[in-house]
Amino acid sequence: MAHETHSPTARSHGPFARMRGRRDTRRPPRTGTEPRTALSDLPARRMLAGLFAPLFLVGTVLFAVLGATARAGSSPGRPAFVVLACVCATCFLVAVVDLAVIRRRMAGDRVDRSSGEGGE
Repeated sequence: MAHETHSPTARSHGPFARMRGRRDTRRPPRTGTEPRTALSDLPARRMLAGLFAPLFLVGTVLFAVLGATARAGSSPGRPAFVVLACVCATCFLVAVVDLAVIRRRMAGDRVDRSSGEGGE
């Protein structure tokens, strides 16, 4: 059974406490520092960004070529292809920036672990 604290900072779960799943009861008590101490699944993010960055790049090139070769009056028209190319290019840039952020964070984690200053 999970340990519950009854301090003013740890709120009672109220009448819905029994309706929660078992995973919710295994969480550590909230301390108010979650945004600073929140962890992200970096390997999963790296895999997803690494998978979708090339796909968005291919989409950007494909829609740009289709937009450049679209004839007047064709359906979909040139503006639709340009918008799709811009959307794919934006998603590609977001994925590449995310890969850079993940690389920096994973390198920082390795340094913290090797110096013994990490985590708890």
